[in-house]
Amino acid sequence: FKILFQNSKSAQGLVGLRNLGNTCFMNSILQCLSNTHSLRDYCLHNAHRRDLNNNTRGNTALMEEFAKLIQMLWTSSGSEAVSPSEFKTQIQKYAPRFVGYNQQDAQEFLRFLLDGLHNEVNRVTVRPRGHGEDLDHLPDDEKGKRMWNRYLEREDSKIVDLFVGQLKSSLTCTECGYCSTVFDPFWDLSLPIAKKGYGEVSLMDCVRLFTKEDVLDGDEKPTCHRCKARRRCTKKFTIQKFPKILVLHLKRFSESRIRTSKLSTFVNFPMKDLDLREFASENSTNAVYNLYAVSNHSGTTMGGHYTAYCRNPASGEWYTFNDSRVTPMSSSQVRSSDAYVLFYELTTSSPEGRRDMLTWSCVGNSLCGRRNVFANMRAYVHVRVKPEHMPPTGNNADGITSSMHHGWSSRPGCTFLFRIVSTLKTKTCYTSEFCFWFFLVGFCIHIFPRLGRWVG
Repeated sequence: FKILFQNSKSAQGLVGLRNLGNTCFMNSILQCLSNTHSLRDYCLHNAHRRDLNNNTRGNTALMEEFAKLIQMLWTSSGSEAVSPSEFKTQIQKYAPRFVGYNQQDAQEFLRFLLDGLHNEVNRVTVRPRGHGEDLDHLPDDEKGKRMWNRYLEREDSKIVDLFVGQLKSSLTCTECGYCSTVFDPFWDLSLPIAKKGYGEVSLMDCVRLFTKEDVLDGDEKPTCHRCKARRRCTKKFTIQKFPKILVLHLKRFSESRIRTSKLSTFVNFPMKDLDLREFASENSTNAVYNLYAVSNHSGTTMGGHYTAYCRNPASGEWYTFNDSRVTPMSSSQVRSSDAYVLFYELTTSSPEGRRDMLTWSCVGNSLCGRRNVFANMRAYVHVRVKPEHMPPTGNNADGITSSMHHGWSSRPGCTFLFRIVSTLKTKTCYTSEFCFWFFLVGFCIHIFPRLGRWVG
């Protein structure tokens, strides 16, 4: 798409949002969503219009204004900040709690916004009546699938496709051992911040605290279906279905009768390869995530400010979004004690994200004959990457392309291959694995015709 290859700052999605008066919480979340590339593309390609046309409820203004805002952030000329006033008017109509200019909670705003967008682009026009079928006799895996399908029969949208996962809650009676399971959709996970006597707190510590087994006793005793009486039980959460976009909320704010307090604990979270497979209900190979955005809160409960750190989906570089100001930043600065809402994307090595390998497969199927392969490679790369954006040979994208370049760049044809791979690696839709195989295949095509001459 054209805007991804333009050189202007504004065309790369690096446009700020004006603060309308304590609306930094809104601006922070909007920038995080603007850098959610699948949602961004949904708006930029006007794909939301198709879903809005099927909306028989007549409420489409919030999605329209959101899409317009995303389009302005990615296509505006010049460096002037964009005003989100029209969008704010619509979110206020959907959620009156955001009327006025009081400071609000960014995570709560995100929940209301996603719910509003989903309602307007829900593909389900007529919701079915309640199901009377009892699923308790089914194995947990099958029960989870049935419950998920039931959910999609009522709630099915691009927003659900991206942000919604499924949580499994297991309740086990300590008397008879009977285990009952419940499956619920989730839009984000609110994680308690772990406490440690020594050492830093990690994000995995927080997830483990969220999923740890709890004992329900005393007034919390539930009724066991087998015992037909209130029994002491254990309760545990696991993740049945991992969403494509995982939103993790660090519970920094706590309320008491006296006052609201904030935890400023530094939580160390991974930028890449957040592996959550240990929290899966079943064996899962698609539970590894990469960070792409953070909503930060600095200050106290009495007075604070929200900003966003986002990885640009076009360049892969990190930027600070502070209302109208957008500045580049180092990835080493992303982790801080201000991190409040983390946005992770399922890695492309997972089944849901094998777009790169599917694209390569399509290219490979279109090739015919060894002599035409390299020409087809050139044509394919020319379509995806304009020549003026080819980086210099020495500008390695990562360790893989660097190691491929070392010792081979002087060989005929290899410099050209390395330039291609380096360019592909700067685009976030291509994994290191894909770039490695791209180089390997091209190298073999280049070298095999010469083997006969060398051996001879």
